[in-house]
Amino acid sequence: MSSRGDSSVDHEILWILVGSKGGRTRARILEIISEKPMNANQLAETLGLNYHTITYNMNVLIKSRLVDVEGPRYGQVYHPSAIFTSNINTFKKIIEASAKEKDKENKAT
Repeated sequence: MSSRGDSSVDHEILWILVGSKGGRTRARILEIISEKPMNANQLAETLGLNYHTITYNMNVLIKSRLVDVEGPRYGQVYHPSAIFTSNINTFKKIIEASAKEKDKENKAT
């Protein structure tokens, strides 16, 4: 993945957040750690999710190079990567479009 907003990065962010199972959870994680880096336990508590759900999604985000991790194995702190930060506008557009689509679906039912 390149570090500046090219179409391959845009496509990968879109796939990770919208095109695959768990995308909504990953989007919420990215929003939270963009404001304050956290470890998996803190994220699980903040989001009300299982620790293993958090670690699974963090591994997806790390593999996609959207999240970096620091510290020893236990208590590692997650924060947005430089790639994610340089593509934050793509992230925001995807989240906004996804929210609009969800609103349309809710109004149709």
